[in-house]
Amino acid sequence: MEVFPIERATKCSRKHNLHFPCRDGRINGTVVTASYAGWENKKMIVFLFLLFILLLWNATIKATNPDYLNRSQTDAIKGFFILMVFLSHIRGYIPNVGGSYPYFDWFLSKVGQRMVAMFLFYSGYGVMEALQHRPRYLDTFLNRRFFSSWFHFALGLIPFLIMNLTMGFSYPLRSYILCWTGWESIGNSNWYIFDILVLYLLTWVVFRLGGKLSFRQKTTMMFLVSGLFVLILKATKQGTYWYNTVLCFPLGMLISLNKEKMEKVLLKPQRWLLASSATAILFFGSYFVNNFIFYTFNTWCFCLAIVFLSMCMRVGNPALDWCGRHLFPLYILQRIPMKALSNAVPNISPILLTALSLGLTLALAAGFQRLTFKVDHLLKHAARGTD
Repeated sequence: MEVFPIERATKCSRKHNLHFPCRDGRINGTVVTASYAGWENKKMIVFLFLLFILLLWNATIKATNPDYLNRSQTDAIKGFFILMVFLSHIRGYIPNVGGSYPYFDWFLSKVGQRMVAMFLFYSGYGVMEALQHRPRYLDTFLNRRFFSSWFHFALGLIPFLIMNLTMGFSYPLRSYILCWTGWESIGNSNWYIFDILVLYLLTWVVFRLGGKLSFRQKTTMMFLVSGLFVLILKATKQGTYWYNTVLCFPLGMLISLNKEKMEKVLLKPQRWLLASSATAILFFGSYFVNNFIFYTFNTWCFCLAIVFLSMCMRVGNPALDWCGRHLFPLYILQRIPMKALSNAVPNISPILLTALSLGLTLALAAGFQRLTFKVDHLLKHAARGTD
């Protein structure tokens, strides 16, 4: 299963008649020994090892971690998963990735959409926390969540327009029109943006129209309308990645509502172990069932497993924390260096492509974050000046 729709990089291989690494041990047309081919097949998995080293570096094990859902903790976890998303996306620009790097491709395929589930879960959790504890948050919700996210997304499309124009990538006119909604793509990742924007709109509608209904009743309504959204996507979109993690958003809202009750039970070691074991059994029990409902349930188990693990393990790597705080530009911009490099240098090695793309993506994300901060500041200043 693909985390995001990926473009298989076959155009360059056909154009230049290259022979990429494959199962028969040929590399760039040269027959190599079995041992060399075996090492070649394992090279890309080094990036996965490095990613898990980042996760464990400076991590601490605690009997109880009261900060398990605090921003510093969730940012680091999101940073870990956005880097995993990056590695999943880079597969789309490596010819014959499954044959050339089977272990790398196998692991990421097995994780699948679960690597984005925490983004939706933490977003739903954060929204509910704000709605519960900030009385007037709903009044500014559309500006803070919906319009701000869409505006940053629209800014992120501009580099894709420039790249397509300068490098000759063409897309249908329909794509150039609908790309601003996230419904179509012009080379960018788009489904997550479309989904999260719709979920923000649904949240605003439910909580605005819900009036004096309790938070619990409104959360129930969020499950219902999100489920309807899933059914609409299922009927109109071919890729299951468009909808099979959507319900992690209202799950995050539900956990926010029940956080104190959950802590009273689960911050005791024996009960935590029992709940974690039950979640693991349910996760693996539902993992192998090829059914949409079971897959959704499996993503819920995955989210809960990460939350339970966070209760006893604090992720303290500043690099992951930085990536989590720059999640949006890392997600939006990562395909630019991937696509530009793989087409400008068609015989580039996958190791070099990955390393260069990662470095350029981090630099683009840092610059984009500064740009959006300044633009947001100017817009807020201009709005105040017109009041």
